[in-house]
Amino acid sequence: NISSVMGKLSKDERPVVGQKINAVKAELTERLAAKKEALRQREMLQALEQERIDVTLPGRAMPVGHMHPISRAIWDVTQVFVKMGFHVIDGPEVET
Repeated sequence: NISSVMGKLSKDERPVVGQKINAVKAELTERLAAKKEALRQREMLQALEQERIDVTLPGRAMPVGHMHPISRAIWDVTQVFVKMGFHVIDGPEVET
């Protein structure tokens, strides 16, 4: 353990050894960060290779049209009443 060694050094040697230890620690931290970044980049490239999409393939067919949401709701409600036995009669709206 480095802290136990530092306690055994003289007052003159401690600053010199401490600076060297800090320099080594900084170098190791920097190398570790660089290695982590390289690994992250490599993993990302591998994931991109596995998930590659062939852009020359035809896309999904889009539906041509659809009912408006309000029209769909009216149709659904009408079907409920038809199933209950009511008849739907279409004509002019009621005026007062």
